[in-house]
Parts: sequence; C-alpha cells; structure tokens
Amino acid sequence: MINILTFIKSTLRLIKKRMLLCFPYGGGFVATRNIEKISEIIAYIISLMGGKAYSKTQIVKLLYLIDVVSSRRTKRPLTGISYRSYYYGPYSNDIEDALRMLLEQGYMMGDKRITGDGKPYYVYTLNAIPHFNQLNASERSLISECVKPLLKLSLDQLL
Repeated sequence: MINILTFIKSTLRLIKKRMLLCFPYGGGFVATRNIEKISEIIAYIISLMGGKAYSKTQIVKLLYLIDVVSSRRTKRPLTGISYRSYYYGPYSNDIEDALRMLLEQGYMMGDKRITGDGKPYYVYTLNAIPHFNQLNASERSLISECVKPLLKLSLDQLL
C-alpha cells in the first residue's frame, strides 16, 4: 500500500504540471452539493492547522487532495464538490459559498491582506467548529490522515 504522504506529494506535482484533471472521481460519480458539509470540513481542516489558514488556495488544495484520497479508497469523494480547472489548480464555487457561510455565521474571520506585489489574499481564523452533523468519525479520521502529514510541508510546497 502506498504511503499517503507520498501519494499526496505526487498528486501535488501532477496538479502543478497541469497533468491531472480536476475530477478525481471515476465510475460516473456525480457531485452533490452540500454546503453545510463542505463548511464543516473546511472548519475541521483549519482546526487541524492550528486554527489558521493562510490562503484560500491552501484550503482548496487540501479539499481536493482529501477528495482524491477518498476517491481512491472508497470510489467516492468525501466533499461532493464539483471541481473545475483554474489558474492554480482545481477550484469550485461551492468552496466560496461554504467560506461565505462560515464567515457570515461567525464561525471564522477573514482578514484581507496584500502581498508584496499588491495582490489581495485572506487569512482565515477559526472561531468555532460548526456542528452540522454532516461528518461521521471515519470521515473525520480520513481528513486528519490527509491533512496532518501536509502540515509538515511549507505553504509554497503545498501550493
């Protein structure tokens, strides 16, 4: 069995080279939109990261990698997000909607910052983990298993 960190690193390399399609699901799976579940997953990911995420791109990549691992193991993605190819890899408006929901309901704060070259980005700080009862113990375990090894990578390595 392949080491999960090795698998995720190879997946990241393929995304950077734009050699991996943004739809990790095989077998004709159709994504189903569940913003509460996506929101709960995002909040759980940020909690594993110590309560802060330093870019939206970081969150998107982690969600995508969780879906890739879930699809390989169970033939179904965990999040139900429908991804499309974008400038920096996979992307989905579902993630925007979930982030907006977390911000509007006070579960997290988004601090807008500007990079050295004048581009805006957000730092997300978790206030509380929502409990929409969308995640079971095995799903939380899979998320932890995927995210914890990635905490050792720098932001540049992940992105």
